[in-house]
Amino acid sequence: MTNNTKMEFKEKVFGSHNTMTYLRPSNWLLYLGHLIMSKCQSKTWIEQISDGARVLDIRVFPEYNKSHNVIWRYGHGLVKFSKSKSPNIYLISKTLNDKAKSTHQDYYMRIILEKCKSETDVENFVMLCEGLEKEFPYVKFLGGNRKSDWRKCYTFLSDITDNNVNQPVSSMAPDARWYEKVCPWLYAKRTNKVNKDKMINGINLFDFI
Repeated sequence: MTNNTKMEFKEKVFGSHNTMTYLRPSNWLLYLGHLIMSKCQSKTWIEQISDGARVLDIRVFPEYNKSHNVIWRYGHGLVKFSKSKSPNIYLISKTLNDKAKSTHQDYYMRIILEKCKSETDVENFVMLCEGLEKEFPYVKFLGGNRKSDWRKCYTFLSDITDNNVNQPVSSMAPDARWYEKVCPWLYAKRTNKVNKDKMINGINLFDFI
């Protein structure tokens, strides 16, 4: 299915929140804190898709090599994830594109600029969004925001708004207990089964799917 303008959801779409947080942090000093507070998934992105996720929530930030070329990395808060184990975002997009094309189901990628130090970072993020959308027309992209202030840096053709995104995760859930706010796994363990029965028509992003 190609991208539509003004998405109208007639189905409940299951997906993962902070998809890439199963990766190992690049700084071992942050490893324990990551396991407790910032890890939101334990399965790989491929396993998440195999378990029914049709939305991947990808958080990226740019690094630059000596030639000033952009290298896109994954992160969450203070945590940067290992380069050696990280799949290329184009590979992930191609997998979703192929799945959507072969199954005639919609597959989605939410892209957020997790860390931003300059307008150059924003400009490169916009170029990334444009390139992915052009190269993988069967994927429905959403997001395009900068995390720090939630500024909309890029609007995708599918134009999926926050009104269509439901996130029953501990950092946003009003029923999360204080210790679940600190440890997302505890909230997911207690509520995922119940919250899956309450999914809305639209995007539904879960921790530890």
